[in-house]
Amino acid sequence: MRENRNYPRANAVLPVRVTYREKHSTIGTEGSLNDFSNGGVGLILSHRLPTTLPTASLCISLGPTHQVLELDVRVVWLRPMQGDSSFRCGFQFVNVTDEQLQQLKDAIRPDDTFIKGCIQHIVETTRDSELKDSITRFFVNEVKSYITNIAAAFENAQDGAVATERAKKQINEFSNNIVLSGNRLEDVVQDKLTALEIRKAFRLLLGPWIYQSHLMKHGFEKPKGYPGDHALLEHIYDNRLTSRPGSLGMYFDNYFLGNAYAESVRKRKDKTLDLLRRYLEGATSKLAVLNLACGSCREIRDLMAENTKYADQLQLTALDQDVDALRFSEQALRSVAPALSVRFVQEDILNLIRDPKGFAKNLGSQDVIYSIGLADYLPDRVLKKLVKFCMGILRPGGRFIIAHKDQERDKQAPLPPEWFCDWHFCERSEAKLINLVQEVTTCPITIERDASERIFFLIVTPPET
Repeated sequence: MRENRNYPRANAVLPVRVTYREKHSTIGTEGSLNDFSNGGVGLILSHRLPTTLPTASLCISLGPTHQVLELDVRVVWLRPMQGDSSFRCGFQFVNVTDEQLQQLKDAIRPDDTFIKGCIQHIVETTRDSELKDSITRFFVNEVKSYITNIAAAFENAQDGAVATERAKKQINEFSNNIVLSGNRLEDVVQDKLTALEIRKAFRLLLGPWIYQSHLMKHGFEKPKGYPGDHALLEHIYDNRLTSRPGSLGMYFDNYFLGNAYAESVRKRKDKTLDLLRRYLEGATSKLAVLNLACGSCREIRDLMAENTKYADQLQLTALDQDVDALRFSEQALRSVAPALSVRFVQEDILNLIRDPKGFAKNLGSQDVIYSIGLADYLPDRVLKKLVKFCMGILRPGGRFIIAHKDQERDKQAPLPPEWFCDWHFCERSEAKLINLVQEVTTCPITIERDASERIFFLIVTPPET
């Protein structure tokens, strides 16, 4: 199975009945539900339905409880099944509520057969019999138990059996444990392609639960094509839940924002603000500052909100590939610091190293060049070229700053975004990044850290002439 949809689907087999009005009669047909997503269901029905139906009524029997869930649906497609008199149909939900979706999700928790079907391609391509067993046990035992545990914690909170805060702690603990278990399995697998397929199957099975969180879903779908776009980072900076209060999505919003990596992102922003403040306070003239992959320019906005005097001391160039990020930053900065001199440049970072001479002329000399949340995603060869470009436009006595996650500090911190949201980091330690930069420049290097100690700031200072 391949993760080629916006979000994974979950399969189940539940009895259904579809009824609709035709002229003055009510007509019904029986069948079963065999495919489900947040947007609709796939059914196998005993009789053909008119594809021109405006709406129909779908009644789903929810497992052993025999509770019936009634939903309004619209026929999207219909095709006959080969060698059978039945029909496979696709229906779109009409005005479905979060509560109804949750009822359906609770009824279709995957059984062993479905789980084994999801991982069949992984197991079949694995030669080692012990490793096959380890992969199967992880999914059939641990992933299945994880789904049961988070569902139970949520239901207990809904019923009032446990406090909301207690349920949050339980779901956080269950989630941390499952990614740690998955990471241990990866250590045994040691094959990158197999490891990627394991993570895909993991998200396929858990998607109907974890992607009820608007933040987790946004992180996984990457609407801008890359992890951590400006909109998502704004939510992380604000530490703000976005899913409906009391929903399962709210609990996973809480988990996403409370993760150690998200905390480090907030502390990284605060440290960047501190460095900028320090440089501006020590400057004798206006500073030219280049912010690479600027995103929402949150640290600049916070600096301006702190004291508008900094607007007169700063000439900012904000560069990002995302025009929406630049528009957001422009509006936000205008509201907090209308006097700030700022130039917005829409450009892909890779183009700077493809045409270094052209962009050196375009951007001009800079007193401070900094990037936070970019280097972690750049392979060594690209990062070296970017360092070389930046050092080429940095004025003597200036500062080039790279913020980077330390692979040797709190190795668990990046696991949740890696497993749940499919984020991929280029891991480096402080020593590795220093060695990489020293291959490009002999200028003095200093290291500072944010308050979480998980992010270090490598600062290159060319000597004054």
